[in-house]
Amino acid sequence: MKILFLCCGHYDSGLELFSKLRKRVNAKLVFQIVGDTLVQSVFNIDVTDIPYGINKIQGHRLLDEIERLFEIKREDVFILKYNSHSLRDLKNFTISKNFTKWVKKEEFTHINYYGSSLTWVQQLIFLLKIRKYFTIHDYIPHSGDYVGSGYQYKFYMKVITKIKTHRFILLSKKMRDEFIQYYKVNANSCGQIFFGSFEVYRKFLKHEVYEEPFSILFFGRISPYKGIEYLIEATKLLVKKIPELKVIIAGSGEFYFDIAEIKNDEHFEIHNYYISNEKLTEFISRSSVVVCPYTDATQSGVVMTAYAFNKPIIATDVGSFSEYVIDGETGIIVPPKNSEALAEAIQKLIMDKKLLDYMRNQIKKLKEQRFNWEKSAEELTNIYKGLD
Repeated sequence: MKILFLCCGHYDSGLELFSKLRKRVNAKLVFQIVGDTLVQSVFNIDVTDIPYGINKIQGHRLLDEIERLFEIKREDVFILKYNSHSLRDLKNFTISKNFTKWVKKEEFTHINYYGSSLTWVQQLIFLLKIRKYFTIHDYIPHSGDYVGSGYQYKFYMKVITKIKTHRFILLSKKMRDEFIQYYKVNANSCGQIFFGSFEVYRKFLKHEVYEEPFSILFFGRISPYKGIEYLIEATKLLVKKIPELKVIIAGSGEFYFDIAEIKNDEHFEIHNYYISNEKLTEFISRSSVVVCPYTDATQSGVVMTAYAFNKPIIATDVGSFSEYVIDGETGIIVPPKNSEALAEAIQKLIMDKKLLDYMRNQIKKLKEQRFNWEKSAEELTNIYKGLD
């Protein structure tokens, strides 16, 4: 078994997983990028000087960062650079064709596609005989998300799920069940692993930051399915009871409702721009609790990033949150679109230091027992063998 682990997006989790996987199986990492600037998850790097196509590069800041952050040896890393995201791009087609020739020459027996890319549809044409695994993060677009490109993502999912020899890896039990039902795929072709904690983000904390006892944090890209309006309503219900309450909202993207009334409200701190990893770790460290008031979801890297800092989570009962946030142990699960229940949960946690400390200890235990990349890599190795 010789594994090609092809990662496009979700680099924070994908590279954490690969770093443990390569200790168990014969595996190489192909790190896929598009265009000349890489600004995603833990990376913010100019890649103009990397040629298009499949590359083995010895010296580059990208390789330095991969080695520094994930302890992945550069001899295990190849860079695959595409011109764009488009299937109509003739340059992309040539890149895909040349890449597949390289895959065959290197005699890989399995490919694990981690993330998603339309360019992989091109690759499928030339790689019919190699076993393919697809790690699925979002099996359908979130409501209000993938604006302008949702149809492309749906097309990609329809293509890969129609081929019976393909195998799929989901990141929670609930998402596995829903994926099987939604696409009518054979349950025997689907495996499941959990995320580990995104400990890599701790490397971006440059100085000691003290926790603010009445601060709660929402972070991530602003999008309608995130339910931020319910967090704002919950805060309004609480400020008379907890005048010290501070809600930090940090993330890029256009607000989908009017925030004029909270811009000058002392209980809110709005950072509506691209948040660097250094700034993100500062916000997480400042907060006592991280809140995910989503109206729909699959699973969320927000939870696993917060867990790296042992922060309890208040999340709605959508997607896989109830599998990652253990109600009453590592956080509180509330109904979606329910500002009163959200306010009650915030008050319960923010006012009870003993409960917060208990949950922090439970998070530490859970990271050892269930949510760690060593365990995920072991389970993934078994999936490769079991789904063949």
